[in-house]
Amino acid sequence: MLQLATQHSDDVTTIWCKGRIVFGDDLHRLRVATLSQNTPEVILDLSSVNLIDAAGLGALVDVHKRFQCADKKLELRDPTRFVSHAVGITRLDRVFHILRTRQMVGSRTMVASIGQGRSTSS
Repeated sequence: MLQLATQHSDDVTTIWCKGRIVFGDDLHRLRVATLSQNTPEVILDLSSVNLIDAAGLGALVDVHKRFQCADKKLELRDPTRFVSHAVGITRLDRVFHILRTRQMVGSRTMVASIGQGRSTSS
């Protein structure tokens, strides 16, 4: 099962995904939820996705291509280890813009300011 939560701001929509991005009705809901956004940028937060299959990867590629044609931006944020591995072995890490905002360092979580070379503890 895939749960989705959406937050809108002026220029960015964030969609939090929790569960499995796999073939079926949930995948269709994710595709519709993503493609229906009117903001120029959509971030898919994948930090709570525990499984993605070939259909899920294919759907993300399809959405990415549609966004490119519409001159919109799709970013994947904080994919889990499993999702990162699936994206990496398929070389889709060369296709998607992936934001990594949280890193585990020992028992502390570090929140990195992407592109600014700074990090702060939380």
